[in-house]
Amino acid sequence: MVTSQLASPRDLCRTDAEERAFERNRRPASLVELAELVESAFTLRDADWGALFRYAGMHPEVVSALSEAPAAVRRVFGEVRPALELVVDPEEGWEELFIVIPTTGPTDQALRQLRQLDANWFGDAARRAR
Repeated sequence: MVTSQLASPRDLCRTDAEERAFERNRRPASLVELAELVESAFTLRDADWGALFRYAGMHPEVVSALSEAPAAVRRVFGEVRPALELVVDPEEGWEELFIVIPTTGPTDQALRQLRQLDANWFGDAARRAR
């Protein structure tokens, strides 16, 4: 008789939410899809792949917003490559993933474009991604 040496999700996760996120993201394809999206459309800044995968596992709604982001950003800012930045504050117990858009024009133009992006895509995407 062979017994498994793999731990069950119940042994690895502290909360039901973590277990649900584990089950949703245990398929390697979901991590590959996220990695391909990030490599093709973003620059990963101030984050490592492990932290990004963990964040996406805890916030799966973010992945669909990230898949929409490059086209939405291009429609407003033109051909730029946005960066992803995962900001973590362990003392306060929060973390957020930011899409950083590089600009070279005047500040007032960039702010107008940012307001346009917010009105046309980001506001709705942020609500969906929670």
